[in-house]
Amino acid sequence: MIEKRATPSHDVPRLTVAGDDPKLERGPMIDICHRARARTLRRAAEIALVSSFAVIAFRDVAFAACQTLDPADVQRFTKLATAAAAAPAPSTPAMTTKELADALRKARLPQADLVAATPGTVQVSSFDFLNGGTYLKATLDGPWHTDVVQFVRQGDRLIPIRRGRAGRERVTSDVQLSVRSADSAQRYVQWLLDATSDQALWLVASVDDVPFKQPSRTEADLKAQIATLRQSLESQIEPPRAEESGTVFVVHQDAVVGRDLVRYTIKVSRLGLPTIESTTIAHELPVVYAIVD
Repeated sequence: MIEKRATPSHDVPRLTVAGDDPKLERGPMIDICHRARARTLRRAAEIALVSSFAVIAFRDVAFAACQTLDPADVQRFTKLATAAAAAPAPSTPAMTTKELADALRKARLPQADLVAATPGTVQVSSFDFLNGGTYLKATLDGPWHTDVVQFVRQGDRLIPIRRGRAGRERVTSDVQLSVRSADSAQRYVQWLLDATSDQALWLVASVDDVPFKQPSRTEADLKAQIATLRQSLESQIEPPRAEESGTVFVVHQDAVVGRDLVRYTIKVSRLGLPTIESTTIAHELPVVYAIVD
């Protein structure tokens, strides 16, 4: 057992350990270590208790441990705990604007100064149809508006991707493309439409993808119009699909272009040469407005 021995007020209290051996004086360190060990054990118990609740939540048996809570709250807690466990770690950008600006200067491209002077982010994507190349999309937050500049990097080349019909035609002449399957053709068409459209464009697979305006409380007529349009477009919008037809692939893709709903039917060769046909399904939809730089 441990006994505390009285000492003068000016001395540090000393402890004596009694046992079968003669008394051994151990000084104040025993008391300090004892208190530290007690705190460690108490902290470990707290962590174990919290961990046990987390394990219970992750195993979907939170109801058994939280019977006094409202069932809706228990279900919400379980979903949040599971989502937190499954959430991936945030990714870091593969390229900075400074690195892109340096590469553009090396390639003697005029966009270098804009990228170097404007803060923003660079999205780097790899697509199978780019024949080993990567797609670089820089979103630059200027003082008055947002600029978007795009490039394809193939080997030592940086190829600008411009919007509009002329830019779309330059893609097939400047970029080495390889389309080997219907799935690859569908990805290529979606990328091509998005990267070269000179109007606001949203690729859609169902009516839920249409960017309708959000009516205010006083806009009852707009709310009714959108409800009617949703019901009508629900049966008209088709999910994207692609199939092989002879020597080409045929891709069907619906999109909101400006304020119209458009259906594209695009034939794609294995070298990425597109033949584009479009049909307008609906005009002047009450969608959000966006300006494409």
